[in-house]
Amino acid sequence: MDWAAREANLKVAFPFSAYNENATYNWEIGTIERPTANERQFEVASHQFIDLTDKSGSYGVTILTDCKNASDKPNDNTIRLTLVRTPGTRGGYPDQGTQDIGRHEFVYGLAGHQGDFRRAQTDWQAYRLNQPLIAFETPKHEGKLGRSYSLLEVGNPRIRVLAVKKAEQAKDEYVIRLVELDGKPARMFESSSHLRLHPPAK
Repeated sequence: MDWAAREANLKVAFPFSAYNENATYNWEIGTIERPTANERQFEVASHQFIDLTDKSGSYGVTILTDCKNASDKPNDNTIRLTLVRTPGTRGGYPDQGTQDIGRHEFVYGLAGHQGDFRRAQTDWQAYRLNQPLIAFETPKHEGKLGRSYSLLEVGNPRIRVLAVKKAEQAKDEYVIRLVELDGKPARMFESSSHLRLHPPAK
């Protein structure tokens, strides 16, 4: 889209059959529930997804985003993503007069689910949208790793690996950052075989 409107917002609205005063908003290392908009809080931030699960808990929908869209929830069954915003200079910030003017591409998606998003694991769809697998070709060559190679295995699908890196001071140690996705205690593994780090062959 080539956006040239001034003192205007562009939103995409999703009116759902699910009703709930609260929606769940993703942050990088957790989630927060927020109610339908009020006078003091209407436009809110999130990272990779927003979920609206029906008050009954039987079904819902997860809106998948690519981290750059704020949103508002004007009533109990509608969520609107803010795609572009050019507020104008009335607040004394001249750069806001041309904010978001220009060409834009938008990526977002919807994932319906039974129960809540935790049980359906639709949050993983948001992570896949933001970090898709990248395929590439390489010439045939001999190697010790075989046809496939796994750097790390975690035995619980509700624990996300956020980062893996070599320790800065210890030569043969690694730092692994993990995020528990459900907001409650979880076992990372049943035995040592469920969390395995496979360092590259030397």
